[in-house]
Amino acid sequence: MPKSTTAELTLDPVVTLGNVQELHARLRGAMTAGDLVIDAILLEKCDFSLVQLLVSACRSAAAAGQRLQLRATPDGELASRWRQAGLPVETFQSLISTRQ
Repeated sequence: MPKSTTAELTLDPVVTLGNVQELHARLRGAMTAGDLVIDAILLEKCDFSLVQLLVSACRSAAAAGQRLQLRATPDGELASRWRQAGLPVETFQSLISTRQ
């Protein structure tokens, strides 16, 4: 049985509509490796474009049988945007990796 590979993608401190397209390209490339850990610990500012991208990535990973995890603070910028988007907090919490 082939061993699953886990890639890691570190987010820039600022992810907004102005640079989310570049992140999308990096994310697509990282997802070809297998499972993915997205490190958002250094994220200071984001808008809803990042939330939308992450929701889409979660769905794509699930459809491909891959795991996607976030390294993020439960009360940080990304969590705040997630809640403002009206998405279930439980979903965000289930994505957060316990390793930081």
